Amino acid sequence: MNWAKSFFVFCYVVLIAFVLVVPHCALAFELTVEKEHLWVSAERVPLRELLYRLSDFGIAIRIDPAINPSVTASFENKDLEAGLKSILRPMNSVFIWQAAPSADDRQAAPGYRLAAIHIFRPGEKDRMVDLDRDKDEATEQIPEVAEEGERSSETRVVIKGGRIFVPVVLDSGGRKVETTLLFDTGASTIVLHRNVADNLGMDDYVQAKGHGVGGVEIDAKVSRINSVRVGPYEKKNLRVAIVEYTGPPDIQYNGLLGMNFLWGLKYEIDVDDQVIRWGGSPAKASQGANPGQSQPGITPAK
Repeated sequence: MNWAKSFFVFCYVVLIAFVLVVPHCALAFELTVEKEHLWVSAERVPLRELLYRLSDFGIAIRIDPAINPSVTASFENKDLEAGLKSILRPMNSVFIWQAAPSADDRQAAPGYRLAAIHIFRPGEKDRMVDLDRDKDEATEQIPEVAEEGERSSETRVVIKGGRIFVPVVLDSGGRKVETTLLFDTGASTIVLHRNVADNLGMDDYVQAKGHGVGGVEIDAKVSRINSVRVGPYEKKNLRVAIVEYTGPPDIQYNGLLGMNFLWGLKYEIDVDDQVIRWGGSPAKASQGANPGQSQPGITPAK
């Protein structure tokens, strides 16, 4: 389904923003990155909590799992690399920069942005792993299934121009909205356009930034929604990314139906009949279900 993946403009926003609402951010500290400058206010905060927040700004992190000292720091508008090095001492650290599509007023090399940091003890670089972010248990939940009389094994969809438009029912704080989302297995989470989030009254969110196709910086808000229902299935307390839509006004959808809803579900997309056929019990995450392998594919048009 490469055609679906290629359409997902906001995938990078989603991938870097999820952790904003997990318990790590409940600690009392502040960390902000803007134009390759760093603002930090933290007192005895575990290093990993700061790194989780740092990764929300699109910076990939590899670290020795044994490293997690408490950090106390307070400064404003400090050069990003210099500020991070002051926090990471005495550990070794390597900063990896990559070309950015546009060069604004950055003190780092013009046209470059910080892409990754490697953190390790002297002589133990081989112990590094990718920063272990907590799983979102809501993604891997077994969805609720509608009562027998309300259940349908098929969901009517619209398939047009190689894209699948799916009807969904969203619920936030008792407000329900019926809308259409674009089916996208390349999206790791649900994405909602801001007008839908406003209609749902979603005002509890965390601000984030990401990079879309071509490295374009995109503003996003990350929140949770009470429930999402598609066909016979309902999942609750899922993360969603809220974005401002700036495309053509005549679009037929209000966001993306991503893998945090589709995880573990068994389905078949029939292009000829324009339906999704649901089948079998949802796979349990504990059984090793892999969202990249749980897609039974598409029944092509005759």
